[in-house]
Amino acid sequence: MTDGAPASPRILVLPHVPVIGGAGLYNRAAIAALARRAAVTLAGDAAEAYGDIAASTAVADFVLPPRPVLPAYAGASRRAFLYHAFCAPIRATASFRWARRHAGVLAEYDAIVVTSSIDLPFLAAIAAAGIRARRVCIVQENAFLSGARGTTQRRLLRSVDTVVSISRSWSARAAMQGIASIVAANPFDVAAALPSDDTLAGYDFVFLGGSARIKGIALFLALIERLSTARPVRAMLVGAVDASWQARIEATRAMLTARGSSLSVAGFVADVAPFLRDARLLLLPITDPHFCRPAIEAGLCGRTFVVSDLPGLEDFADPGTNCLMAPPGDVAAWLAVCTRLLDGRDERTRLAAANHTHALTAFSAAGFDAAWRQVVDRCR
Repeated sequence: MTDGAPASPRILVLPHVPVIGGAGLYNRAAIAALARRAAVTLAGDAAEAYGDIAASTAVADFVLPPRPVLPAYAGASRRAFLYHAFCAPIRATASFRWARRHAGVLAEYDAIVVTSSIDLPFLAAIAAAGIRARRVCIVQENAFLSGARGTTQRRLLRSVDTVVSISRSWSARAAMQGIASIVAANPFDVAAALPSDDTLAGYDFVFLGGSARIKGIALFLALIERLSTARPVRAMLVGAVDASWQARIEATRAMLTARGSSLSVAGFVADVAPFLRDARLLLLPITDPHFCRPAIEAGLCGRTFVVSDLPGLEDFADPGTNCLMAPPGDVAAWLAVCTRLLDGRDERTRLAAANHTHALTAFSAAGFDAAWRQVVDRCR
């Protein structure tokens, strides 16, 4: 360090998932951006997966308490919501005790970063324990901060100093409460992936939501079943599939096969780009303004998408320019829109080219790096 240069801040990061899928890749890019400018320490069950990012990155040996997840979106099942609502007070107490127990260690850091809004209770516990570190929350694909419902979310949000989001509209609640909001949307520098002719694509559709209700699995299956009665359909489902959905998916697969169509299931993958490039359309039949990072990735791969017509998606979707929209849950409307794009190669190509340009300009890798520079500056 040169004379007069500010000291590198010490930052503790609590990653919520290992390096699997889009969330893990985003975490890895974010941690790498932090490690270029700060002394980063990782902690928690997933910490080891990121320990090789930089020589300066350390892994702490203390264990986090169970995550006090409280679903805040319509896609959560009633059973899951009630379970987490029952457990939340118990787990919140455990988080506070954890923060008090490790207060001496936590106080050594200039900032503490959680990589998902499901871990906001950790930051709340840290604040309640009187630890003065800056508290940063990353919001990648959760509606928690866009239209936060109820007092629980608002109270938790008060414990945050800075929100880093993939969309400014998603952190509108934070901005309304005077919390610093920084957009860091796209860590993937794949500008060389120019739009290409999709007539040789292996699939008509790719759906990246696994069996998550909020990501629209029910509509996706109903859509391809309906469409397969009129034309051959080739669909790809990517993402983790819960056991409760296995039978339903297998029934759809058998139905499509009998009609000369196909449904392939890839499960959880580390890189969705090959699947996006091998499909004509990305489908995002989400039930809440959630999970739109794939829209950016589709643009980078030169593809367009169809997404539910919901508020809060303005940063990603400009219907008629880079994508089309359909009412959430309306299978007939989705059928009409998807048929139109499958039959309309010129429109599909135009939308894909516009989405590619939008992804490169509005969500540049350089902008991502600059955003994390702002975060580090706020942590000094």
